[in-house]
Amino acid sequence: MTTQAPAPTHQTTTRSRLPRINRRAQFARRARRADLLVTLLWASGAAAAALYLAYGGASQMTSVAGFITGLGILLGLVGTDFILVLLVLAARIPIVRSRPTAGSASPPCI
Repeated sequence: MTTQAPAPTHQTTTRSRLPRINRRAQFARRARRADLLVTLLWASGAAAAALYLAYGGASQMTSVAGFITGLGILLGLVGTDFILVLLVLAARIPIVRSRPTAGSASPPCI
């Protein structure tokens, strides 16, 4: 006579009840946001340079000394623009800042 083992009972865990996270879609979304922010960074630097050159900045670059001075002004404007972008990122604006995950150590946006 053979005896059959009782059928295993499957306990449902909390992990099986959680929604499945699509990591590829989440990565693609974050990559698109990062690409957009980098593009906006370079566009703001290009806009600062274009405004300087459009309002007579190129007319100062006629001699070597004028060229060096104009280049210094141009690089200073672009560098200041990039520092402004850095300050905006350091301000932790919720639109720019990525959404915190459950395991992140960053405090929630208020």
